[in-house]
Amino acid sequence: MHLELDGIMRYEFAYLVYSLIRVHNFFSLPELNKAIQRFDWPKGHKVPALRANLLQGTKHGRPKSGTTSGLSASQQLHLALHRCSMSNVLLCHGALPASPCIAPCI
Repeated sequence: MHLELDGIMRYEFAYLVYSLIRVHNFFSLPELNKAIQRFDWPKGHKVPALRANLLQGTKHGRPKSGTTSGLSASQQLHLALHRCSMSNVLLCHGALPASPCIAPCI
């Protein structure tokens, strides 16, 4: 469990957030943190707000090497499991374009 969630996924998630915010401008970090805060997490598994260091990049427009999400393995697991449902919070507020992963907002 820890190899994937506490190792590889921490870097990949940081790179994904950088790409979605800095490269593609789908939403801002405050909007993402608000979606994380608003989401109905399972009891005892709330994911904390993401840090601004996720947006640090190089002069070539790439994520800074070594940047991680700063989340624990358990937090990474719950974020990965609920990413599609949590994306509805962003979609409902108009910050995220429609995606096959995201159910229509009712």
